[in-house]
Amino acid sequence: MFRVIKRSISRALKKEKLWAGNTETLKNNFFSKDSIILWAWQTYALRKKQYAEMIEDPSYRHLHVLRFKTPSELEYYLEGLKQASL
Repeated sequence: MFRVIKRSISRALKKEKLWAGNTETLKNNFFSKDSIILWAWQTYALRKKQYAEMIEDPSYRHLHVLRFKTPSELEYYLEGLKQASL
């Protein structure tokens, strides 16, 4: 949730354009029924359950799932891939 809130506030303050020219505002982020923050909060538990079920589904057994808890873990992994390909 921290990253969702941080990104949303940052985009609102910078007036960063999203898809189709849309922009986020602080008002919409915190006081709207269409808030991305509210949506993330309301759907988090369901998505977490769905992803766990998909990972355990035998039809996806051939896939190797990597899970990173932080962006820095992902960066470390990607840097290792770069080094391995040199």
